[in-house]
Amino acid sequence: MSQSHSTTAEMDLEKCLELIRPGTSHEEKFVGLILMSKLLDDSEPETVRLFFDNMDHQFLDRMLKITTDQLPEGCGVDVQTVKAIAVNILTCFASNWELLTRKEFKDHLPALLTLISAKNDGDNTHNILRILLKISTYPQVSMVLTNPDYQRVVVSYILETMSNGEDETHRDARLVCQRTFLIIQEGYKQNAQAVTDITRHFWPTILTLLSKPFSQPTEPHKPEILQLLIDTLSFVPDPLLKHQVETYPSESRAWVRNLKSGLIQLLSTRQEVRVLMDELGQGLDGGASDSTNASRDDNKQDTSKSSSSEETDRSLEKTREEKVLPLAYGILETTIAYLIQVADTEDFGLFDATAILKLQEALQATFIAILDYLRDVQAHVTSPKDLVQNMIFLASLRILSVWLMEDDSLHAQATVLPATIDAMIRFCKTTTKYKSLVRILQPIMDQFHDLELVE
Repeated sequence: MSQSHSTTAEMDLEKCLELIRPGTSHEEKFVGLILMSKLLDDSEPETVRLFFDNMDHQFLDRMLKITTDQLPEGCGVDVQTVKAIAVNILTCFASNWELLTRKEFKDHLPALLTLISAKNDGDNTHNILRILLKISTYPQVSMVLTNPDYQRVVVSYILETMSNGEDETHRDARLVCQRTFLIIQEGYKQNAQAVTDITRHFWPTILTLLSKPFSQPTEPHKPEILQLLIDTLSFVPDPLLKHQVETYPSESRAWVRNLKSGLIQLLSTRQEVRVLMDELGQGLDGGASDSTNASRDDNKQDTSKSSSSEETDRSLEKTREEKVLPLAYGILETTIAYLIQVADTEDFGLFDATAILKLQEALQATFIAILDYLRDVQAHVTSPKDLVQNMIFLASLRILSVWLMEDDSLHAQATVLPATIDAMIRFCKTTTKYKSLVRILQPIMDQFHDLELVE
């Protein structure tokens, strides 16, 4: 850097510091902020700290909330630009962990979070969520994320942008939410009472916010919401969750009612599950049913429509295969485990006996659909190699075998499956590529033997 350029930069720095200090006029501070935003990007950490120490933080906060009538006359910028400048300044401050943990920085969070929006707001939301992610990495400050008002904003954004699940900003928001629950878990290990006290208002806010849309019949993203619940609540220590349930009995009943309603909707009808199985199966079975083949033959009559339709179908099949089915089977396995626990202890917990019976009825219809799917594939795909390559078929066999251990109403219809399972095991044992699948298939076969379903 030349001496003249260095001198100019130092003069700009001194001028900016003078403008942003408390005591100068709003117009001077405003000019200083604009100049500061240009200088910060290339500044050394010491310079960033100097700006932070000299900043009128109350004025910066007002810039985050500024309205059109508060803009200085003839300033040449609009409200969104001013807010973006303020966010960028705080983003630069956040790159220094010492500044991130200072009270002055934390005091900006309420105003900062008001700018998170599901609408197109440039980079503001993205930058703010990145700041929150940085906060989550420092134990000295991370517990502030358990503030229910902060998390309400983050969770609301997640729910509003569920259709943009692959978007980076949406993923950042989910990560902030998940890390918050992890922070609670880690903090609870260190000081259970302190974390219990700090999060006492967190639970009724967040669990109500998540469980309510999950219970709505018209909610199109029910599986994604359930996955978020699973990803977050899995971090909560059982004693802490039990304490919250006891502290908020009426809210807890509402959460359970919402979750119960959503789960029953997900698993409520045989038709819905059968459609899911059929659509998934069409993508992987290579023509498992005659009706599927006939439909594909008909589609060939209009190649342009067929190409577009098949591309859409493949996208839906991929989504269902990778996200919906594993989630649905995870729900089933967890639900079966719960029903087994109820049967063993006769303790219904927060559910009532009527709800348990309704859930069992819904599950029975679901497993009838799964069994029909397995029998249909078995009837049309006879090659053991093709069957072991069908991950949906394997997963369906496994979850059905778990259910058959607890419900004997489908035993008679399931007796056609062991011969196929045995052929798959023999094929895997003789083929190096598939030997690892024996450890999946053999326990399933053993369960059929235990139930005396092997003919």
